[in-house]
Amino acid sequence: MEPALVNDPGISSILDELVRLEFDFHHPKPGTPLASLERMTACDFWEVGASGRRYSRNFALEELDKRRQHPGPEAWKYSDHHCRKLAQDIYLFTYTLSRTTDDSPAARQSGIGTQRVGRWCFIKAPSSRILIHHDHMK
Repeated sequence: MEPALVNDPGISSILDELVRLEFDFHHPKPGTPLASLERMTACDFWEVGASGRRYSRNFALEELDKRRQHPGPEAWKYSDHHCRKLAQDIYLFTYTLSRTTDDSPAARQSGIGTQRVGRWCFIKAPSSRILIHHDHMK
């Protein structure tokens, strides 16, 4: 049974900002400086992709640089965003990621964001990845 996740209205602006930043990070616009993407990630950043594989910061930045130079069609849909404050200026951000191009199972993704010197920085600690078949998303 799915938990009933309710976002704290007191951090709704943080949730909105993390949703935007997560999308912008994974879909950098042409002309976005690579240094901008580097500043969005902690030095020990790593992430779990929709495939379930772990990716290092360097690998993720190389792939984002390719997307930035040669953007393709949008193939992902982000939904069910949730944000939870873990500590001062540290937030857990979760969402459902599904492909728009086929009937692949959706995946639950998570990340940790922190505010450092007035800007957000992603720390992708272990991401809980759970495949969800489309018939369970109704």
